[in-house]
Amino acid sequence: IPRLKAYVAFHARHVHYPVDYFGHLYVKPPFPVHYPFIMTLFTVPLGILVLGAIGTGATIRRAWRSWRHPDASQRGIIDVLVLANLMVPILVIALPNTPIFGGTKHWMPAMPFFAICAGVGAVHLGRGLWERISPRRTPLLTVTTALAMLLPAAWATAEYGAHGPAYFNELAGGPPGAARWGLARNFWGYSTVGVLDAVNTDTGKKPQVFWHKATRGAIQAYQRNGQLRKDVRYTGDWTAAYSDWAVYHDQMEKLPEELDIWRAYGTEWPVAGYFVDGVQLMSVYRRPKRKVLRQPRPPNPAKRYDSKPADSPSKKSARPQGISPTQLKRKVDPRPTQPQGENKPRPQRQPSGKP
Repeated sequence: IPRLKAYVAFHARHVHYPVDYFGHLYVKPPFPVHYPFIMTLFTVPLGILVLGAIGTGATIRRAWRSWRHPDASQRGIIDVLVLANLMVPILVIALPNTPIFGGTKHWMPAMPFFAICAGVGAVHLGRGLWERISPRRTPLLTVTTALAMLLPAAWATAEYGAHGPAYFNELAGGPPGAARWGLARNFWGYSTVGVLDAVNTDTGKKPQVFWHKATRGAIQAYQRNGQLRKDVRYTGDWTAAYSDWAVYHDQMEKLPEELDIWRAYGTEWPVAGYFVDGVQLMSVYRRPKRKVLRQPRPPNPAKRYDSKPADSPSKKSARPQGISPTQLKRKVDPRPTQPQGENKPRPQRQPSGKP
């Protein structure tokens, strides 16, 4: 009982994470009641989904029959226990006020019991298809059918194993269909490993890298494991303005951080990325090289009067024609000039000794 209380309290008191669901970003309750059911329908491999649906129906019918007609085998109690563990984790998330954070991983405790129902479904399907075949061949055919139904899950594990949040089954149309539906395809640094090679080969010496949604501990683990160069540096959260390279996880709720990268770098085009079935999960941005602009030479205050407009006359053209610079510098005779109209004869000097 204490553990059950802790389980319920954890979900009831957790902060509300944004939920990207069918193109709408939910940030507070009420959340869609059908969220865990639709996401289970779209994220469980199709073969297991079919077998699990058949087995769940058979288990419900058998539990109902055991409740109506009890027997000493107590098989009905086991069936009820399986069904309760299958449905309770999903119903807890389906409550409209329960914080939906992290997506499908919060009802993963239901998946082992859904796998049990899938096993029941495989046996039930085999018996129904081959009841007229020899009993000796029925187990072989049942195992063959189960393996054939599990092949899609095995292929999906090999194809999307490192990028689990990007996987969607055939009902959703795979990752491209999930992109069209507006469903989240990334969460908290899962796909960082997809761009480590690009960071190792494209960045220079001791690059300052902004690692979006990847913790410092994760980066240090990549370096210890030899997946990332030792000289690659971690700038921290919300530090795109102080970095030369940026690794961004494509997620609707984190678009403001990508906008910060665009503003800091002056570009919105990544130089590398990671794609699953043509759907982008990761972007790698590089800050363009800064162009050093040549500053204009400041004017010399001592020569500010020498510069004249192009249409102003020069010193040489402003000087009157026929007058030398020496004459211009002479002082003007202060004696008054003879007024015009007066023709008085100037007195002539007489020779000495004569009157």
